[in-house]
Amino acid sequence: MVGLLVVGLLANLLVRAVHTRHHVDPTEHPTTAAPTGQAGRPTAPTVTPAGAPPVPLWLPWTIVGLPLVYGVLQTAGSALKLFS
Repeated sequence: MVGLLVVGLLANLLVRAVHTRHHVDPTEHPTTAAPTGQAGRPTAPTVTPAGAPPVPLWLPWTIVGLPLVYGVLQTAGSALKLFS
């Protein structure tokens, strides 16, 4: 765990500010106004459904959930040994 914190600290130290040549000049790219509907209110954008996910939803939940349940059961078993 300490090693992970050290890696995070080193990664934070290596982060530098973005050079000004990469900044966007707001005068070059003006923002566009939202389309308005009745009474001058902005209209909500239309969203199309993405369709079925490429992986069944239960699969990632199982991959994450099984080790989680195992860890909780192991922790509960160790804790019960302390109180018995």
